[in-house]
Amino acid sequence: MKLHDYTWEVKSSVLRRIYFLGDLHVGNASFDEKNCRAVINAIRDDDDGRFFFMGDGAECITPKDKRWDFESIDPKFHQSISHLPQAQVNYLCDLLAPIKSKCIGYHAGNHELKIRDRNQDYDPMFDYHALFAKEAENLGTDIAITRIRFIDAPRIDALNIYTTHGYGYATTVGGKLNNLLRLADSFPNCDIYARGHCHDCGVHSEPALDVPKRGKMRLDERLRLFIATGCYFKTYTVGHSSYGARRAYRATQLGTPYVELSYPTINNRKKLRMNFGVIP
Repeated sequence: MKLHDYTWEVKSSVLRRIYFLGDLHVGNASFDEKNCRAVINAIRDDDDGRFFFMGDGAECITPKDKRWDFESIDPKFHQSISHLPQAQVNYLCDLLAPIKSKCIGYHAGNHELKIRDRNQDYDPMFDYHALFAKEAENLGTDIAITRIRFIDAPRIDALNIYTTHGYGYATTVGGKLNNLLRLADSFPNCDIYARGHCHDCGVHSEPALDVPKRGKMRLDERLRLFIATGCYFKTYTVGHSSYGARRAYRATQLGTPYVELSYPTINNRKKLRMNFGVIP
């Protein structure tokens, strides 16, 4: 687990966006590079945007892996079979280079972990660290809590964000949502909970209620957001095989969710407000 403090300069007149980008699976023939590049360009052009990288950036499946299927490998990597993970991660890092300065933190996913454990002379996180080291925090292999503090607006409450690549194999809408909501069981006081892995994309919002321990008795309400952080891996691609298609998984919704922050003044105090959406 990682705890991470992140400071962010705030101007009250400017909307800020936090994007959650992950599960690209670069190197698989089902990787939607066109839409992924469009989102990367959108983040690059958002002067007031930041993003979390949620893991599973590259496919990293080799012939020694039981999931191996030559048909599923993007043809541009057919000449790189002997060093496939490195070639795919290098390509990924070139994709992300235009937005590296906007990264808050980066996770490892199960694809990065499996290639590290099976091929002990290569860990993709070393390349991620080389790309992001000066700008972002290595958030590790499991969960991280990032506290965002707005340094030019000290009266705005900090924002606590729970991120994890995730785990599990729920395939129904209800199962995926329940797994997402369970993130709050042990850390109930975060504002945003984000997980990848499930190749689902969307935001669920619900209020959290509490009673203060001091002062006048009242019922306090705050918004919590639960985010499935999307993917760029098509379950079904004409002319190519995929493990998702062979198992008849639901078609994936491609995209990148974001949270939009604004700071209206209420009762002479700036108040943090959250809205959300998905691109593209």
